[in-house]
Amino acid sequence: MRLFGKKSVVLLCAVCIAAVLVGCAPAAGKTPETAATPEPTPQPTVYKLTVVNWPGEQVQTFEQTTIGRRLTAQTNVKVEITYVNGDTQEELRKIAASGNLPDMIWSDGQWQELISAGSLVDLTERLAADPEGMASYYRPGELAAVNGGSAVYALGTQRNEVTDAYTAAGYYLRYDVLESAGFPQITTLAQYCQIIEDYLKAHPSEQDGTKNIGLGLAPGAWSFGSQGTGAYASVSGFLDYGIFAVDPSLNTVKMTMQSKWLKDWLRVVNDLYSKGCLDSELFTQTQEQYEQKVTAGSMLGFYDPTGALAAKAEASLTEAKRNYVAFPVVLNGVERDYCRGTAQYQTGGIAITTACQDVDGVYEFIKLMASDDVQMLNKWGVEGADYSFTEEGRFTRSAAQWKNMKDASYCAKRGIGMLNMFPNREGGEDRNYGKFIEGNWTNPQMSAEYPANNYTAAQLRTIEGLKLERLGKLFGAQEYSQWGDLQAKYEALGEDSAAHTAVKQAIALADEYHVKLIKVGHKQLDELWAEYQSKLAAVPGLADVETQAQQWINEGLGK
Repeated sequence: MRLFGKKSVVLLCAVCIAAVLVGCAPAAGKTPETAATPEPTPQPTVYKLTVVNWPGEQVQTFEQTTIGRRLTAQTNVKVEITYVNGDTQEELRKIAASGNLPDMIWSDGQWQELISAGSLVDLTERLAADPEGMASYYRPGELAAVNGGSAVYALGTQRNEVTDAYTAAGYYLRYDVLESAGFPQITTLAQYCQIIEDYLKAHPSEQDGTKNIGLGLAPGAWSFGSQGTGAYASVSGFLDYGIFAVDPSLNTVKMTMQSKWLKDWLRVVNDLYSKGCLDSELFTQTQEQYEQKVTAGSMLGFYDPTGALAAKAEASLTEAKRNYVAFPVVLNGVERDYCRGTAQYQTGGIAITTACQDVDGVYEFIKLMASDDVQMLNKWGVEGADYSFTEEGRFTRSAAQWKNMKDASYCAKRGIGMLNMFPNREGGEDRNYGKFIEGNWTNPQMSAEYPANNYTAAQLRTIEGLKLERLGKLFGAQEYSQWGDLQAKYEALGEDSAAHTAVKQAIALADEYHVKLIKVGHKQLDELWAEYQSKLAAVPGLADVETQAQQWINEGLGK
């Protein structure tokens, strides 16, 4: 059984060589039999790690998992993990001022707090000296985005996980509605809405008594509420940054509420409303009430910007009922979709503190945890027990092993995913960043055998009907922003800024007029839109916000 591969053996030797040599070298003047007596196992080296605001469940300690125990045995290193939750900036400020820094810190961001305090080790030269090592994992500009500058103190660990296994965002349609229509390739919003309208006319209710609802939108999704602007941004060919809409072909920005495509989207929704094909409680229901309808399968279609609600429906609905698949639909005249939006470089990562007494040792340990062979353990489990290799060297799992991976308690005991707080390759579909050196995908979802072992019967019928290999093949690649998160830059201006004052007035107008524009008669829509736009144009300082956003884009492009 292979434990570690070629590169990792070298790294392990760097960590363990002293202990190995002491245990194997014959003592002077003694017989080989006497020299073979094993020396006592040296006490493990202990590194302390403080984790600030780890997303999701806490990670098991090394001693509690199969993978962790294996790594401790091989490296003779223990990691003591302390979790801290609260306001990131405040917690990091406390740590910096405490005078009791750990060896390593993982944080979800706000690195400038520790950098300014002189609490972190600059890793720039170490990375530059090993360009084929950890440095090669990162996209151009990614480490600069993590650290907020050119020097590297924190190594990013939250990586892109978009795969083509599932449709993670978009306009969802119930499987039986799609099947009833003959599995068409849905590309436009008009086509999508027509399929909903036709099915609703033929099936106002299902045989089990479920009353069908046409298109559902989350509370506020028709304006600038909790779901953001994705419901109309994703159909426009523009990238969605909340109040900003960016044309990626021209690198230009427009205030979302002043974009022509918003009017086109409102016209489509207006048409659905007039025909009774829009959720009648769209403007009055709570988020919980809306989600109950989706997870009960009563919505024929709905918009989901992240895929999180679709995942809830998948867990709630049985095969005997219904489930959903998403399509990256666009408005008529839009040449391509950007439904997956832009991937922002995450700021979560791990750093070594200036209080560490063994910076070289800790750096080598982090490098080892990031190495491909260790990350194979982290992502795929133990060879033989959790996966094996084909003759061509590809990862493969039996049906029973795939089933084990769906068991959260099994994965927790194994320690699968516990090393995600160390640098790792992406889990996405970009082969330059999402594959191990030997060519296997980092993310098991990218395995060719994944659909057959993980898709439901409805999903398998759908990919067969649509003539696809995987559901996500409907979508284009995710874009990477060259100018950062415009919405985040705007938020950083502060609530008291002139920009925020102007935008608050604009959003209040959007909340008022979008409801009217959805409900108004067809003939009055153009007139009402003109009235809405004239009031937006009169908002003091709103044009300056758009100008500032364009300046951020130009700066990101080096103009």
